[in-house]
Amino acid sequence: GGTWRFRVVACISCPIMSPRGVEVVGPWSESLWGRPLQCVTDVTDKRSCLDPKGILRGGCRTSSCLAWLRPLVEPSDGHGTDIAHRCARCGHLFDAHTRLPPLKVRLGVVEPTVELFRVVSGSAAVFDFPSDRARPRAEVGAGAVMQGVRHGHWVQLVGDVTLGQVRTLNSPPDEEIGDSGICVHEQSLESSGWWVKLGDLHAAASIVQGDSPLASVSVRLVRNGVNGVVHRPDGLHAPPIFVCGAGRSGTTLVADLLGMHSELSPIYETDFVTALAKLAACEEGIDFVEFAGDVMQHMDDWTKQLPRSSSGSKATHERYHHGPHHLLFSRDLAMQATQRFLDEVRVGRPTVHALERLCSCLFADHLCHDGKRLVVNKTPAYVFMLPVLAEMYPGLKVVHCIRDGRDVACSVLPRPFGPDTLPEAAQWWADRVEAAVAWGHANPERYCEVRFEDLVRHPEEELSRLFHALGVADESDKVVSRRSGGDAPFDVGRVGTGHQMLSEAQLLAFEEGRAGSAMRHCCYTLPSSSPGDLAAEESRVSEGGSAGVYGGALDDAAACAEYDDDAEVEVEEDEAEDDVEEDDVEEHEEEEEE
Repeated sequence: GGTWRFRVVACISCPIMSPRGVEVVGPWSESLWGRPLQCVTDVTDKRSCLDPKGILRGGCRTSSCLAWLRPLVEPSDGHGTDIAHRCARCGHLFDAHTRLPPLKVRLGVVEPTVELFRVVSGSAAVFDFPSDRARPRAEVGAGAVMQGVRHGHWVQLVGDVTLGQVRTLNSPPDEEIGDSGICVHEQSLESSGWWVKLGDLHAAASIVQGDSPLASVSVRLVRNGVNGVVHRPDGLHAPPIFVCGAGRSGTTLVADLLGMHSELSPIYETDFVTALAKLAACEEGIDFVEFAGDVMQHMDDWTKQLPRSSSGSKATHERYHHGPHHLLFSRDLAMQATQRFLDEVRVGRPTVHALERLCSCLFADHLCHDGKRLVVNKTPAYVFMLPVLAEMYPGLKVVHCIRDGRDVACSVLPRPFGPDTLPEAAQWWADRVEAAVAWGHANPERYCEVRFEDLVRHPEEELSRLFHALGVADESDKVVSRRSGGDAPFDVGRVGTGHQMLSEAQLLAFEEGRAGSAMRHCCYTLPSSSPGDLAAEESRVSEGGSAGVYGGALDDAAACAEYDDDAEVEVEEDEAEDDVEEDDVEEHEEEEEE
């Protein structure tokens, strides 16, 4: 409850010109009465960024202070009025700080472009998952015009399919077409996940003219940046490696194994990244003062137990070399970096770039404590924000962990998070696999898949492949020896638990809809698989094959020759621009993952 008198000091880096050193002289600002900086603001007080008149203030015109910070003043303090008018950081009066208009915070991520596509010959198959292994659910005939977002050689449809015939495969000719423009048999296909594979493209011959009645639906959003300048990571020598996947798919195991490499340091469960991105993802923007209060409150709660690296009480198969949490930066640093993040957002830096600086600051400090060169950041919910991470770190690499959806369902259903029923679990798993696979189609050079089953059966081969893909030395033999010789060797017995716990009817039900398509994409056998498919899978597993290779997802062209789609789908471009609704970045709080 007391007060202290501080004097202003400077921390200066300069060359030593002589043995006597360098003399640094003023002028210095006047000394002020105040409190220590960490006690200046109340994290629950959303007015901490406003001056005494309730006006938002930016950078100081006479110092390097980024933005006004309101001090806490006790009524009994004789100097209260004077201190209340001075910035708690730089000490200057509030009118020395730039006056800012009310600020709306937006994430500032480049939105995907919605384009027009037309089937110009034959018919195009419509899938419920972006993979040639998925079963086609419908066909669209020549002349059909579709809106969609391109992900590599796949297009995710948006809205209705028009100007062409649409029919469900193996359905009566007179079957009624639903409101979505696509007729389907199974009710479980209620989702936005309709996909068409592109054929040969001749965009120059099929551009939609501006007077086309469909031209207005094509929307292109631009980056919410400053003069188009892309901010680069601060404090990191190289972009992080992000590990993601559906919960209970082995993400922690993968990050832990990668973290045993001499150059890679794992960081677990940084869900504050998804939380802050979600706060700023509102289409209309969020008032800065409200945003700042919510951010400070979330970070204050999240950092209370930092640093975290204890092993905790876990089952044998969930004990890891780095423990269930491996976060080496301190709470003080995290809160200071959060305040700088808010300052940068307030003075106009795009939120996504300010978030990058926040992460880079914490990641760099973690590396310093661990004595390594590269960060491996694991958070399962990253599957839904890979576009945001790619905007933050253009050179990132993503490792997508995949596990048999039936095993995932049996593992996640007893948990306090996630779905409550088996159909919900199937959809929950398929949504996460689809989100990551779609991003991988668009960014094959930065995307890698690893199957949990392959990793525990053939750890050395899988790790060797991953290390090579990530551009680091192959230390797979050392890592496997270290893991196998510890308290928690690779547990092959956990493979196939879903087959043991689910009935035949439940296994067949899992095959229906998008979950079945996702299972086929990931090379998992299903009850209706042909003997040839089963033999091929057994051969692949016995040879230590992998579900994916770096440089892309599964090779769809060679994966399955069952569906030979001769249709040509051409891109139709449109110059019309309009606002399109931003997808909320979904926050998923996960427990510790394998």
